[in-house]
Amino acid sequence: MGSHRGAHYFLSFLIFGLIAGAASLITQGKIDAEAIWLLVLGGLGAILGSPRINDGKFARPFDIIAGSLLTLAGLLGTLQGFNIHFLPDVHFGAFQALSASALLGIPLNFPFPALINLFLGVQSLRHGLAKSEEA
Repeated sequence: MGSHRGAHYFLSFLIFGLIAGAASLITQGKIDAEAIWLLVLGGLGAILGSPRINDGKFARPFDIIAGSLLTLAGLLGTLQGFNIHFLPDVHFGAFQALSASALLGIPLNFPFPALINLFLGVQSLRHGLAKSEEA
């Protein structure tokens, strides 16, 4: 890997995406939404951070977008864990973008999904906002 950023995304892809997705597939017969999100975000983060793809210039914008999304989901889930509920249901056609239990399909369950999303989101934001190229 070579960088903390690369390790962060690779491990997110491997542990929270691939392994958690396989476990949910075996136990529930389907891959849950959070495993899909973390599989895709981890894989894209590892790929876009590679110096082989546009010299890694897509990494920082990706970090900020992915970090903002996961941090928001983590914060909303954590607030709900403390009985602070203020989320309306938002629909785009047949797709439910926001509900009391999910943000774009990312579960807001407390404690573990919310805290994992919060941790991964803050780490991604840290990489995206870092001044050095080797975040």
